[in-house]
Amino acid sequence: MKLAIVLILTLNIGIAGIVFLGEGGTKSVLASTTDHGSAIVAAPAAFVFHSDYMPVQDTIWVLGDAFLMVDLDGQHMHLHQRGVDTLIAIPISSGNPRIHDGMETPMGIYSVQTKSPLAISRQYDNAKMFHWIGFNYNIGAHGLEGSGYYRHLGTRPSSHGCLRVGREDIERLFPLVPHGTPVMVHRARPARTFAFADSSAFRSVAAVRLQSRSKPMTKLMRQRLERLYSGRTQIDYLPEVYLDGETQLRPGGYAVGTLDSVAIQTKAIIVNHRNIHAGMDLDQLSWRSKFLCDSLTRGLHVAVRFRAEETPGPSLSTARTLAM
Repeated sequence: MKLAIVLILTLNIGIAGIVFLGEGGTKSVLASTTDHGSAIVAAPAAFVFHSDYMPVQDTIWVLGDAFLMVDLDGQHMHLHQRGVDTLIAIPISSGNPRIHDGMETPMGIYSVQTKSPLAISRQYDNAKMFHWIGFNYNIGAHGLEGSGYYRHLGTRPSSHGCLRVGREDIERLFPLVPHGTPVMVHRARPARTFAFADSSAFRSVAAVRLQSRSKPMTKLMRQRLERLYSGRTQIDYLPEVYLDGETQLRPGGYAVGTLDSVAIQTKAIIVNHRNIHAGMDLDQLSWRSKFLCDSLTRGLHVAVRFRAEETPGPSLSTARTLAM
C-alpha cells in the first residue's frame, strides 16, 4: 500500500495541516499541529489540489536595514526599519500629469542612487530641492522652499514627477536611507512587496541578487510575475530574489505588477519521494523540498504533496516533523 501525504501550511495563522490518503484517495484524516507542536485529529478531509490562502505577493527579500514603500494612491511614503515595529509614515505629493510639463511618478522597484543636502533643478527655474533623495533618473524625494505646497501633502499629486515632502520630514528621513536602500513605488495593491530577510540565515548562494536591468534579470523578474498571475508559484521553481541594501540599481527599475491580476488559487506542487518515514529529518529531503520548507519559514502559503512508499504507519509524529 502506498500513502500520499498532503502538507498544507500557512504561518500567518500558525497552523499546519496534514492529510493522509490511501492510494485510492477515498479515505483521509486531517491532523493539525498548533504552534507548540501538539497534534489534534479532526474530521475526515478530501484531497486538496489548491490552496485557499491566496492571493500571495512576490516577495523581494531585503538584507539591508531599511526600505521605502511609496503609495501613490494614499499619497504617503512609509519607511520600514529592521527591528523597528513602528513605521514612519511621511505624507507626500507625487507627480501630476495634468499640470504643464508634469508626469505621473513612475511605479517600479528602485534603490536610492543619489543624495544631496541641497540640489538645484535647472529644468524648473533653478528651484532649490532640500535633502534630495534620488532613485530613478531625475525622480526623487525632496523638500521645497516656501509652504504653499504643504496643503497638497498626503492629499493629492501636485509635482512635475518627483515626490514633494515637507522639509522637516525629508530632513528626518535623509540620514535613515543610505545609498542602495530599496524603494518601491506602487498603487494600493501591488503584486510585489519587500520583506526583511534574516541576514545570518539567508542563503544568498541559492538566491539571485537583484541588479540593474539586463536581459537575464528582466526575464527572471517577468517570469516571477507570470508565475504569480497563472497560479503556478508552487509548481514552477524560480530562485528567490533579494536586495542587499547596498546595490544601486541603475534607473529604470522593475515592474511591481498588480494584485488584482494574481490568481485567486494556486496549484499544489507535486514532489515525488520514496521512504519518507515518521520522524525523518528534513535534511534528508531533496533540495527542492527543502526549498519549499524554507519558503514556509518566510511566510509563504504552500501546498505540498509528498508520496511515500509503504511504511509502518505514518503517524502524527510525521506531521510534527514536516511542519517544523
